[in-house]
Amino acid sequence: MSEVNPQNSQLRESTKDYFYKTADLLHKTFPNLTANQLTMGRALATVVSSEAIVRSSHRRLRIPSSLGYIAFELADGVDGHLARIRDIDDNSPSLRGNLYDTISDKTVETYNCFRVAYRSIESGDNVGATINVLAGITSPLPALFRAKAEANNLVVKENGLGTRPVRSALIGFNLALGENKHTTRILGASILAKNIHTASTRFMATRSEKSKLILGTLDNDTKQLEAKLRYPALALFSVASVGVGINLLKKNYKK
Repeated sequence: MSEVNPQNSQLRESTKDYFYKTADLLHKTFPNLTANQLTMGRALATVVSSEAIVRSSHRRLRIPSSLGYIAFELADGVDGHLARIRDIDDNSPSLRGNLYDTISDKTVETYNCFRVAYRSIESGDNVGATINVLAGITSPLPALFRAKAEANNLVVKENGLGTRPVRSALIGFNLALGENKHTTRILGASILAKNIHTASTRFMATRSEKSKLILGTLDNDTKQLEAKLRYPALALFSVASVGVGINLLKKNYKK
């Protein structure tokens, strides 16, 4: 089996120069800024903008919050490039940076799905709440099974449906337009379907090294070690997500 590096989505490939230049500018402007600080700051800012979208009393007031949400989500690739720039300068690569980035991304995604579900509970839409709770519960699974594959020295094939920018866009639309129960149900079901499809294909890929979804073996020891850190962390995160989701479902059907 040939050795390959994990694939980026076509969107990430087409925008990596922009992300690198942005990260380089940040490093020159704020030389003490670390990638982990940027990751945590971006995650917090995304959650704040999400809350601002949901709490806005008028659709026009949601525009600035929505623009902020989009900007913070689009900046997802900057922290990785900043980490690589700092590693070159400091000659001391950190294995935990990738873990922090993944967990922060999953936290934001899961929180936003649960936040939409809670809004549905408040409005009495049991079906919409259930769909979006399930979307939140399944949010970590694509990353979990990718990490499992890479920890086992395998590279799984990417699919356009499962890329984070696609899920982030759908979640953003759900936050901004989800007051209508039909919109909430459709967008939530789309997110859920993408999570299940991507997670299931990656899971099946890890079952056999001969799978067509396996591109080859991982040729990067650092990435394999990163995956070995990510996998148990994502497994624990998934368990926690299920616990929160079950409590939301109980609240949904008690009301």
